[in-house]
Amino acid sequence: MEAKKITNPLYIVENLSRDNRDKNKIRIEPLVVVEKDNLVIESIKKAEDRDTIILRLYEPCNHRGKAILRFIKPIRKAWRTTILEDRVKELKVINNKVFYDYKPFEVVTIEVLI
Repeated sequence: MEAKKITNPLYIVENLSRDNRDKNKIRIEPLVVVEKDNLVIESIKKAEDRDTIILRLYEPCNHRGKAILRFIKPIRKAWRTTILEDRVKELKVINNKVFYDYKPFEVVTIEVLI
């Protein structure tokens, strides 16, 4: 799991200079951080039918618990969805963090409205 985090990080790159010429003013931050070591973000994509973001995560270590996803951008709403992106349950969102429960070896699809 550690190798995947090192070789495939997810980042937002924002150029802070007004004229886009000053290369020294670039800030790089991750779009989302999982606050549990045993969860892996497999993919992030735009939703098929809505203007939202879809995250697919999985738990490879045979653990269960409560996940916290911390976003760099303000989050308005989040849902747990099926693999086909049908909304199942609205998730708790507090201070740009999304909270949900997970089970061992579970693949989870989360939809986020930014």
